[in-house]
Amino acid sequence: MVASQSGPDYWAAALPDKVAADSIVNRLVNNARCAIALGDIDMRRERDKQARAAQDYWE
Repeated sequence: MVASQSGPDYWAAALPDKVAADSIVNRLVNNARCAIALGDIDMRRERDKQARAAQDYWE
């Protein structure tokens, strides 16, 4: 099982060796039995925004 908040396009760009990145992403995508998309919201960014908006964040 592989779980990630990022999609295949992100991983293809993020991995340093582009040939290896393309191979890894293709194998994962083409051999997957199912993919569950939970939406486009990045909860880490959302929680960070909420934390920064709190009055006592910068204290």
